[in-house]
Amino acid sequence: MLKLNYEVNPETLAIIAEEVDGQYVSMIMENGESEDYYVKQSPKKVMDHACKFFGSSLKGLKVMVLLKN
Repeated sequence: MLKLNYEVNPETLAIIAEEVDGQYVSMIMENGESEDYYVKQSPKKVMDHACKFFGSSLKGLKVMVLLKN
């Protein structure tokens, strides 16, 4: 099943990039689900959306990590 978008949640185990019909999509693995499913967004977009929900961005998190090192 190909969904349009996905929200990361406590049941999310993995977000894996896969190529489907020449386009990269995200394969989502969740705890308790018997089957994995696909999302039309790239893993980067899925993670950036999750970061923005909590008031950050994927780019902002990268900067924070670099500053801590």
